[in-house]
Amino acid sequence: MGSTGLSTMSATCGQQALGDVDLDAPDAILRLNLLRAIRAVQAALPRMRANGRSRVVNVCSLTVGIAKRTAYAAAKGALVSFTRTWALELAQTGITVNAVAPGSTEPNCEGEYQYDGCSHASAR
Repeated sequence: MGSTGLSTMSATCGQQALGDVDLDAPDAILRLNLLRAIRAVQAALPRMRANGRSRVVNVCSLTVGIAKRTAYAAAKGALVSFTRTWALELAQTGITVNAVAPGSTEPNCEGEYQYDGCSHASAR
């Protein structure tokens, strides 16, 4: 097809209640969820521009708004903002940028279940 697809995904939820947030944890989660996305897109950008028609898909999450996800929610919210910004910045180059939010993608995010593609906190 002549287009290059690129997907970025996170690897951790970082469950911590607000009062227990280790201040080093948000840095690690932001580096994992944001800096890797930036590096991946930067690495692919020259080829995507050369193709004149490419796609970037950022995998976001519906765990935003679930308790004990302070740093993870911040990272995923920032990734949504990155997506919007990159879409505007790259629109004239033929590169489209979108986000998908498939619900919980993490087996270690206890207390959640999947329902119709959305992630919800369980009522225990």
